[in-house]
Parts: sequence; C-alpha cells; structure tokens
Amino acid sequence: MPDNEELRSTVALTRKYYARLRELLAEVPSDRLGWRSAPAALTAGETARHVCEADRWYIDLIGGGSHSSLSPPDRHEPLQTALTETEAEMLTFLQEMDETTLAKTAEVPGWWGEGKPQPARLILAHSLAHKYYHCGQLQALLHAMADLGQQA
Repeated sequence: MPDNEELRSTVALTRKYYARLRELLAEVPSDRLGWRSAPAALTAGETARHVCEADRWYIDLIGGGSHSSLSPPDRHEPLQTALTETEAEMLTFLQEMDETTLAKTAEVPGWWGEGKPQPARLILAHSLAHKYYHCGQLQALLHAMADLGQQA
C-alpha cells in the first residue's frame, strides 16, 4: 500500500469502482450485453471495454507505456476478466507511484486539458471520475432494461 494518503485513497476508490462495475455488469442479462438504450448510447459490453481502454490509456499517459487495443467479446466472462485484469494493472501502477510521479505532467487532449500539460494526480482524479460516471451509466442502463421489461 502506498505511504501517500492521496494514493491510498486512489487505490481504495479504484477497487471500489471496479467492484461496482463488475457487480453491475453481472446484473445485465447475457442476451442484453449488446443492447442500446438509444442509438448513440454505449451498450453494457462497450461500457466495460471503454473503461478498460481508458484506464490503460491513463496508465500510458502517465507512465509512457503503450498498451494494445482490448476487444473482449460481449460475453460476461471475458468482460469480467478484462475489468479484473485492468484493475490489477491500475493497482500495480498506483503501488509504484510516489510524490514525484504524482507531480509529473503529461500532455492531454485539448478537449480534456485545454491544451496544457496536466499533473498525474489530476489525470488519476479524472480516471476515478470516469469510472464513477460509467458505474452510473450501467445503473441507468439496468433501469432502462427493467422499465422496458415491465412495459412489455
């Protein structure tokens, strides 16, 4: 466990949000993993893949690595495995961080950082907010499925 309180909190929230994502994904019926609540909405499977891809991108952004694309099929087991493996990657990455790494800056896209380098601690905060947002998205998707099921 990191000796920095900020990193300890980030580790705890990373674990919490990944656990919630796996829990919500498990509630999605297998035949609905590819269902869209609206034409431009992400499916539950796309949401799980998106969270994994984004966290791998955050790791690369801060650490200078280069992950390959992740494309597990829309089945529970591969998606759950992808979430678990990406969580482990992020936790390992966080365990290796220190104050110097937290202060290190990285170039982020203009839409996100307004064209200015951002410190790793802000990138990690964005990572947490991103996972939290997608927990809510999966929850809303489950409610939409339930509502449609009741109307049928």
